Amino acid sequence: MACSALFLWCAWAAVRAGASRVVSDYAGRVRSKEAADVSVALAPSDPEAHYARGNVLADTGDHAGAASAYEAALALRPRDYVLWVELGKAREETGDTAGALEAFRRAASLAPFYAGPRWQLGNTLLRAGSRAEAVAELRRAAESDPRLYPNLVRTLWHAAGRDPRALVRDASPRTPDEVLTLARFLIREGEAGVGLELLRGSGAPLT
Repeated sequence: MACSALFLWCAWAAVRAGASRVVSDYAGRVRSKEAADVSVALAPSDPEAHYARGNVLADTGDHAGAASAYEAALALRPRDYVLWVELGKAREETGDTAGALEAFRRAASLAPFYAGPRWQLGNTLLRAGSRAEAVAELRRAAESDPRLYPNLVRTLWHAAGRDPRALVRDASPRTPDEVLTLARFLIREGEAGVGLELLRGSGAPLT
């Protein structure tokens, strides 16, 4: 009797979990807060339901609600760096810079070799005025994903107040490709002298 009851309970739980995932998918497609709420009600112990609800709330501009949903998901799955990144984004949208930085730092500690968390952390630090730490985190992100280097250059150009020598210092090119990327950027921005000086110092040809 007890085994039968347990089997029925497990079957019912599985049905609810499956239904929750279906409703979550629907909620994400149509951005329905009501459907997202139903998904959580069906499976309150499923972090995916809370995550999906957070995404819907963020997409519809309810960033405080999204932060609460991501926090609920993290209570169930605390080592998911993606959830920490989304929480950081939601918190920053609400003006909670300290909370955003805390979330991004946690994400970076959980995924130290992934570029995304460090890129988010670096940009938030930059907006918060912590320039030195921001540059270090952005540079580490670009090291993890070299495709980010052109974005790094553009970001640091504006952060440096369009100071070409400060940009060279902060962007700190370490490979021939990075040198060429930075030199070409400087030349396009009207700083050909600094760009060519960078090329001559590195020995890399401008091709």
